[in-house]
Amino acid sequence: MSGGKGGTQTQSQSIPKYVEDAAQYNIGLAKDASKIGYMPYYGPDVAGLTPQQVQSMQNTFNAQQAYGMVAPDAQFSTGMPEAQQFAGGVSGYSSGGLFDQAVKELAARDPEQAAQYGKFYG
Repeated sequence: MSGGKGGTQTQSQSIPKYVEDAAQYNIGLAKDASKIGYMPYYGPDVAGLTPQQVQSMQNTFNAQQAYGMVAPDAQFSTGMPEAQQFAGGVSGYSSGGLFDQAVKELAARDPEQAAQYGKFYG
């Protein structure tokens, strides 16, 4: 049997300067972007009914009324909000108003939490 000598080897790795600079730049951008805060969407979330769909539903409802399946003075659209009109004549429904209402409700119920959120997220 022969004996062996142990030894150590050291390897070093370095990040190229251009990669380090780009990483630092991107981290700076991310910090700036994090200060912007949440940007809610106020466009249409759900499409509104077309005139043909409304007419079809009204015809079905009229048939139900004719056979006594619904009250004579009922309207098929009872409980449905009016669809909003968006750019290009698109009709639909947006949850943006609900978001605004929820933010106000949070501020009313828990002003401290709302203030902390606002301070952190802008």
